[in-house]
Amino acid sequence: MDVSSAVEKFLKTIYNLELRHQKASGSNMASKLNISPAAITDMAIKLAGQGLINYQKHKSITLTPKGKKIALLASRKHRLWETFLHRTLNLNLDEIHVEAELIEGYTSEFLLGKIDEYLGFPEHDPHGDPIPDKKGVLPEEQAFFPISESSPGSYQIERLYFESDELNDFFTEYEFKVGDILELVLIFKMDNALLIKRNKVTMVISENIGSKILVSKLNE
Repeated sequence: MDVSSAVEKFLKTIYNLELRHQKASGSNMASKLNISPAAITDMAIKLAGQGLINYQKHKSITLTPKGKKIALLASRKHRLWETFLHRTLNLNLDEIHVEAELIEGYTSEFLLGKIDEYLGFPEHDPHGDPIPDKKGVLPEEQAFFPISESSPGSYQIERLYFESDELNDFFTEYEFKVGDILELVLIFKMDNALLIKRNKVTMVISENIGSKILVSKLNE
């Protein structure tokens, strides 16, 4: 099924919201895609008619299996380009998303396959998000969890959610990267802020920032 880049982006946005356990409401979609709620409604009605999404007025939009397959293949393009831009051109994590968005819609399957091969068939992008294979199948992985929902101990960063300019600035300024080791020292009861130690530097981060850092527990 041939789909436009606009449809791919719409479905990919729903998938990414679901991946982060957020609702694909009309307002959330409008904010993410920077278009009007009315335009979201029009697109949702159209795609529901094509069997790509489940849509009911005033309820969250969800993907059908058919829509999810398209979303996964669109995510594959985006995440491979992000990986290429980061590894090959040394673009920062806060730069690769926008640049990938600009070029992914013009990428043939042939070129995408060559990029995948050149990169060594990576299973995760620089943010830690899984990269589907050419059939839209995700790599097997263990369940990760936010550091904000953890207990004191040592953890490895597995995924970073760059969901706002403020988060982009924070993760870039303090050089947070997938694979970094951090120690959760304490969670403050008053506001659930976290005292963490990383690269011999101790800092306090908010519960909101902690919820955007997914980790795995290290064996003590």
